[in-house]
Amino acid sequence: MVLHEFLVKTVGEPLVKTVLDTGPKYYSWRHDPYIPVEFSVGAYRFGHSQVRPSYRANFGTNGDDIGQQFFAFFSDHQLDPTDVDPADLRGGCRAPRRFIDWQTFFDKRTPLWFYVLREADLKQSGQRLGPVGGRIVAEVIIGLIRGDRDSYLRQDPEWTPTYGAGDGFTMVDLLNTAEVVAKL
Repeated sequence: MVLHEFLVKTVGEPLVKTVLDTGPKYYSWRHDPYIPVEFSVGAYRFGHSQVRPSYRANFGTNGDDIGQQFFAFFSDHQLDPTDVDPADLRGGCRAPRRFIDWQTFFDKRTPLWFYVLREADLKQSGQRLGPVGGRIVAEVIIGLIRGDRDSYLRQDPEWTPTYGAGDGFTMVDLLNTAEVVAKL
């Protein structure tokens, strides 16, 4: 699922296929795989923008019984909805004074994380990473999986799941197989 669903949605299928077929251009390791700083504090900052403001999970067996459901909210319900600009950093509001004109701060030394996010915005309408950010993320994630002696890419690279809907096996298939989602 990480390679063939998450990574495809994050960097695009053509790049995933290229890195799987031809190997990395830039990411390499000698003894043990590692996470380079360009990934952790640069390119993978895109992952922060993928967090939803709330989640609903673990419905149990009854989608109608609120007592059997789990909800997670990442906003503060105690914020006053009439306060358009709270005085602290809890978020929840997009007041004009909170926007930053980053071009004021950066010239030719633009930080990688900003470049990657801007590239994603301009080249992929913010839906996935662009060529530079995508290459970093794809090469590191695939490299880490290949570097794991117990991963299927090392043990049996031609392996595919034997069940799932259609030709693949997705997170939805896993949750349905585990019977953790009630029929609504």
